[in-house]
Amino acid sequence: MERESTGLDSSSNNLAYAYQPTGDLDRAIPLYEQTLTDIVRVQRKDHPLAVPVRSNLASAVAERDGGGP
Repeated sequence: MERESTGLDSSSNNLAYAYQPTGDLDRAIPLYEQTLTDIVRVQRKDHPLAVPVRSNLASAVAERDGGGP
């Protein structure tokens, strides 16, 4: 039986998203990674929340590597 989202994954994504514009990528990136891991493990890899988390993670990594804002 698949568990319903408790909102924790969404909240974790939002927290990481809040860290990103402040330049705190050392917090944002691991939080995105853990959130995505949890979504895939507990929900499924194609869960709707996985898409924005993957996008946000990619954006944060690009920013860290010099290709973002």
